[in-house]
Amino acid sequence: MKDTRDVIGLNVFSTQEGRILGRTTECVVDLATGKVLGLVVAVASGEERGIARADITAVGKDAVMVASDRLVKALGDVAGLEEHRTVGKAPRVLTRAGEVLGSLGVVRVDEACKAVESFEIVGDVIQALADGPATLPFTKGTVHGRDAIVLPEAAEKAIKRPGGLRASFEKALGAVKERAGEMGDRLSDAAKKARTAGEAAGEKALAKAKDAAKRARAAGEAAGGKAVAKAKDIAQDAKEAVEHQVEAVRGKPEPAKKAPAKKAAAKKAPAKKAAKKSS
Repeated sequence: MKDTRDVIGLNVFSTQEGRILGRTTECVVDLATGKVLGLVVAVASGEERGIARADITAVGKDAVMVASDRLVKALGDVAGLEEHRTVGKAPRVLTRAGEVLGSLGVVRVDEACKAVESFEIVGDVIQALADGPATLPFTKGTVHGRDAIVLPEAAEKAIKRPGGLRASFEKALGAVKERAGEMGDRLSDAAKKARTAGEAAGEKALAKAKDAAKRARAAGEAAGGKAVAKAKDIAQDAKEAVEHQVEAVRGKPEPAKKAPAKKAAAKKAPAKKAAKKSS
């Protein structure tokens, strides 16, 4: 598919004379028949002339080729060219019910630049920004006059609005929702994995705690048993020491009591007196 604007500005060459015959300024179409009528060419003198599509050998990427300069004619001599020109006056596009849809915009043709494939209807600025231009495929029954293009009912139903800010916003919103959904799924999956890992870690930690408690209890019982045994041994040793001491005390004779020195002297004195009397 080719945009008619792609044809504008191309040099027109004659294949017989090898001359540049002019430069294209407009590609003229008839939306009623769906055909390209021809090209408007600005020649060296500044005059605008026309070339019928049937007289064009090729419309290439870089140039338009015709057989001879004789095929470049006055605009009035090329059928439908003047009547269907749109440069400087984009015709209104209306429905049969009398509703103005906008003005004729870009026209797209096939690669050979012979047949119309679709065209755009451009509304007001706000609508164009919001919804973008409406695109309509070539539809039989379309009326293409000098001042207006009237669409059949079938064409009205085929109008599409693929662009504009509204479409961009809806596309962006859809992308955000899709991304949010993906992120939500990832977070949910991560949370599930974390929960599973946490449960596994909790079970391992609980098992370790139980094992540690069991070992501590066993160690405590073992230590307690050793302490009790040692205490019993100490008590037994103390008992035996006490009993031995008691036995030692019981088996030893009591020592003789000595009289006080004064009392002994008093007893000796009467004995001396008794000796003197007997003598």
